[in-house]
Amino acid sequence: MHPNLSKIQSLVIQGVKDFKAREMARPCHPEILAALVLAEKPLSVREVVQRTDVPVEEAEKFVFHLLDQGVVAQCSKTNSDGSRTYEMNQALEEVIPGMIKSRLESFLERMEDDLTEAEHLLESGRNEFDAFDTLYSRLVGAKVRGLRLVNRAVRRRALFWESLQDPAPAASCKPKKVEIK
Repeated sequence: MHPNLSKIQSLVIQGVKDFKAREMARPCHPEILAALVLAEKPLSVREVVQRTDVPVEEAEKFVFHLLDQGVVAQCSKTNSDGSRTYEMNQALEEVIPGMIKSRLESFLERMEDDLTEAEHLLESGRNEFDAFDTLYSRLVGAKVRGLRLVNRAVRRRALFWESLQDPAPAASCKPKKVEIK
């Protein structure tokens, strides 16, 4: 197999590994989210641990991750023992779509870069391909074009969804008075 075709395979495998590593690196404890959502008052990390049985280090990591993402807010008040308290952000409907949009844009940009590199590798090695590599490169090229179409469709749908979320300008909401003579 031609080295460029091997590089394309490695590129795809590495992309999947990177995606998996990013997703697995994110701390995830839905029980902590549930405890914070249903809490009657802002909770300290110690109180979260008591309610969820998640180890202290994991709970701290996850609460700080949520704090960085804007899902959780740090309260100005502290507990009786002086520990910081946290509560769910009251404007989650604004925070969550922004997080999703950011992650989707990042993923689509990386995918676009990888597809461009794969196309470049296909083109640069085309003169050196033997019969098998030529057939295989056609298959790979078709897959790359298909993925590019998927990438574009996801981008368009994301833009469309975003346009539905934006409020209409105030000027377009006012009815206009029309006189017929």
